[in-house]
Amino acid sequence: MVKKRKNNFFSGAQPHQAIAGGILVVGVILIALFVPKNYRRQNHAPATVIAPTSSQIVAPVDLTQFRWEIALTDAEHSRGLSGRTSLDPNTGMVFVFERPWYYPFWMKDTNFPLDIVWLNQDRVVDVATLRAVSSSQAWPDSHVPVTKADRVLEVNAGLAKELGLKIGAQVILPEL
Repeated sequence: MVKKRKNNFFSGAQPHQAIAGGILVVGVILIALFVPKNYRRQNHAPATVIAPTSSQIVAPVDLTQFRWEIALTDAEHSRGLSGRTSLDPNTGMVFVFERPWYYPFWMKDTNFPLDIVWLNQDRVVDVATLRAVSSSQAWPDSHVPVTKADRVLEVNAGLAKELGLKIGAQVILPEL
């Protein structure tokens, strides 16, 4: 007499294949449970995107007189301006990356609003104003740029518009 096997998902699999498949299924479930809903849906908190109109002339913006903090390492990128209560005028942070990519930024533990300016080489490719974190927010504001960037600037909210930092503008920074 031939013993019948139950017909299920793992019926023809070797034990190590069944274990690997089970781990994969559990991993996918854990990712689905622990990635924030608004990140999964790419429906990030509202951000104000500053974009030029066709009638605006995009002129170079000289930022060499600003005092810049430079974030080069992953730890510095993660920390950013978190935990601070303010940012001095004419001061900002430059995040330098090894290669251009769609680097998302968020306002985790940031207590004041910021303009985030994504640059590819010396050109502005995206700008967003993100709000400070409030106790009523379930998740901090975040924004993913529309174009790859190799550097990102963080400055006080409103300064990007005041300085003319809009998509297409050339930015002149001091030697980093």
